[in-house]
Amino acid sequence: MVYQVLITDEAVQRLDHIGFFLATEALVDEWFAWLREQGVPMRTEPRTHRDGARSFYCCGPDGTLVQIIFHPPVRDWEARRASVSSAS
Repeated sequence: MVYQVLITDEAVQRLDHIGFFLATEALVDEWFAWLREQGVPMRTEPRTHRDGARSFYCCGPDGTLVQIIFHPPVRDWEARRASVSSAS
């Protein structure tokens, strides 16, 4: 099912960005290179943040800001979740 929401006043709600989590730091750089080769407009270069996350921003086809990110706490949570799932 497709949903369509009509927003008449953009000040009411506006999507800042969407994000996609990756499993490793290296994948961030690989995706950056591949997307740039495909002509995707880049907003930032990949960078490592103080908390150990690594990310960059690019533009989606409709202009939505997209963040591609590796974040260690998310990776660790996913690993714990997978081990609990496989144990049950």
